Amino acid sequence: MVTVGVSPCDGYGREEVDNAVSTALAKAGDLASLIPAGGTVLVKPNLIEPYPPWRAATTHPSVVEAIVRLAADTGCRVLVGDCAGGSDPKMTERALEISGVAEAARRAGGEVVNLQRGPRRRINLPEAHPAAVDVAVPVLDADLIINLPKLKTHSLTLLTGAVKNLYGCLPGQGKSEGHRANPRREDFSQMLAALYGELRPRLSVMDAVVAMEGEGPCAGLPRHVGLVLAATDAVALDAVSAHLIGYAPGAIPSTRIAAARGLGESTLDRIEIVGPELERFRVPDFRKPVAMHADGQNVIPELEPERCTSCGTCAANCPVQAITMDPLPVYDRERCIHCLCCQELCPQGAVAARPTKGRPPPSLDTEGPAWEEEGRRVQLFPVVDLEVPHGRPVLLSPMIGALKMAGLCDAILAADPPLVVIAHRVDPDIANPGDARPLLDCILAMRERGINLVVARPLPPCLLAREDVELARTLGVPSAVGRPRNVDALPPRCQRCVYLVRGRCQGAW
Repeated sequence: MVTVGVSPCDGYGREEVDNAVSTALAKAGDLASLIPAGGTVLVKPNLIEPYPPWRAATTHPSVVEAIVRLAADTGCRVLVGDCAGGSDPKMTERALEISGVAEAARRAGGEVVNLQRGPRRRINLPEAHPAAVDVAVPVLDADLIINLPKLKTHSLTLLTGAVKNLYGCLPGQGKSEGHRANPRREDFSQMLAALYGELRPRLSVMDAVVAMEGEGPCAGLPRHVGLVLAATDAVALDAVSAHLIGYAPGAIPSTRIAAARGLGESTLDRIEIVGPELERFRVPDFRKPVAMHADGQNVIPELEPERCTSCGTCAANCPVQAITMDPLPVYDRERCIHCLCCQELCPQGAVAARPTKGRPPPSLDTEGPAWEEEGRRVQLFPVVDLEVPHGRPVLLSPMIGALKMAGLCDAILAADPPLVVIAHRVDPDIANPGDARPLLDCILAMRERGINLVVARPLPPCLLAREDVELARTLGVPSAVGRPRNVDALPPRCQRCVYLVRGRCQGAW
């Protein structure tokens, strides 16, 4: 029977992650027995974009550091590398640094490699299109591949797991070629399964401490899960991970196809989960991507022009050249294959995945701002019940985007009774430029209308500090601030806040 090791991990503190990784590995198998004496290990994290750890789009550096340290202690040579989205080697360099992975790897005794640079070797992919792909040579020459996926949804493949993470081993135009040849989800998943079958990493460790829900792999929202999982069978690891976040058995095509090819186990009854009771950690209401409800052909990329900075990343990386700049992106709908690479790679989050039937505008009611979607309300962010002198607080974040911001500002300004708005301070190091201007405009409008406002650091409102209040006063903003009496008094979504676990901040700030 296949084994998946599971270990609780509340946050990303070094000692906590080290213990969780070691425990999960011990339950899944013996790491030392997998590494040949004096051999070379390639550690493959998920570094899709140059994002900091708090965005939950990349494998957290503390998980990378823990794995590299364990591998290096066996006396082997440890390489840490990836190919970020797109084909520009500079993007991978930035991803390695901004994610904190490069620093973590060096600190633990590893060597950092940019898999977009250097030699590559062609390998065959049986029963897939294309029939052959280029793979970075360090991947092929390693004695052991340690696969470090991040638990995320995916707008095309539904799950970014251990099998999907190996797609980052294709340098240059390899990933674009794969999308061109496989516009449909099933075909693309066939190719992913074939690639996994050729590379077959002997160990996979998943960062599921803070996952990404919604429109992953980059445009979703962080969601605390609190686990590290490990397995020698990446297919089984994906099957368990999919179950963990509420996918039905067989819902992930790459998992189902890989199992059908005999590359791993996908039936939960045949997988031994060693660790705490998994049901304690299941997140059945984990938000799924729009594409889950329809074949990818029925979900289209849609530009949010107010967020767009005309950087041209979407046009440069479109596999079928369906985007031109004039000066904003213009889509050739006849040519577009709906692969959603533009959404995945947009640094401003200015491309959304939309069902062809569209989506209604946001609303504001007693439960807080939300989208009305398919007859149900989908929260954009939590309303926190703080002790404030007057009004109700609403968290307003620059991360929600300009179009949503405009509708929410109108609703907030018209609210009766008045609301206390707690706005994240716009910091150029953490806020997308396309988001900063609308948020600042909204703050100014609220100041002019006398809305009660607290300008906060990029932390949850339950962790506001006195200096934030002083900053608000310096800006001439009427302010009110309070702290929750206890964590249990917070609404359920706030209790799951990725930065607040057991009353302490877990953010990688």
